[in-house]
Amino acid sequence: MVMKAFIALVLFAGLLPASPPALADRFDSLHALIRPQAGEFAWYEEIPWLTSVQEAREKAAAEGKPLLIWCSADGQPCGAT
Repeated sequence: MVMKAFIALVLFAGLLPASPPALADRFDSLHALIRPQAGEFAWYEEIPWLTSVQEAREKAAAEGKPLLIWCSADGQPCGAT
């Protein structure tokens, strides 16, 4: 039984290509795909984020607006860790 499985594996391996297509050939197109695109960070660039909770509280109270506090497990969204 083991011998038959081994022979089948050897025959199947012969059908596989010798090597996978080179990533280097597709690098430029893949790199362009994962790079930030124009306007992708508009939410971050156009909003005047405050990094001081006290300053944000005072500004929200003065303008009669609610306060949004955004945090995440791996650091501040604005990168001010």
